[in-house]
Amino acid sequence: MKDRTGKELSGSEVARKTGSRIKSIFLEFDIFLLHLLGYFPSHHVRRFFYRIGGVKIGKGSSLHMGIRFYNPKNITIGEDTIIGENSVLDGRDVLKIGNHVDVATDVMIFNAEHDVLDPNFSAVRAPVRT
Repeated sequence: MKDRTGKELSGSEVARKTGSRIKSIFLEFDIFLLHLLGYFPSHHVRRFFYRIGGVKIGKGSSLHMGIRFYNPKNITIGEDTIIGENSVLDGRDVLKIGNHVDVATDVMIFNAEHDVLDPNFSAVRAPVRT
């Protein structure tokens, strides 16, 4: 079997890639559900489900409607922090937002991108702390 670049894959590589793909599908489904719940008109209900989804949220923090998450398990939001409507929080690497921070509406905080100079367009990640 070959990958998308034409490289021959061993049986263990095929199994690893298949497992990774299945894990990715389940993560995407979780993210989709969190996105839908992000439009529920209650801070308390949204915060409850975001915590179940893996986001660590401090006391007194308020997350407004329409927030999108990428890999919520790596996201920590401090106490008394506000995240504005339609913000994007990227948890593909560590994202830590401190106490008493106000993230405005429509802000996007990313901590991963693709290396456009790499022939394989591989991912580059780094933690973000505010």
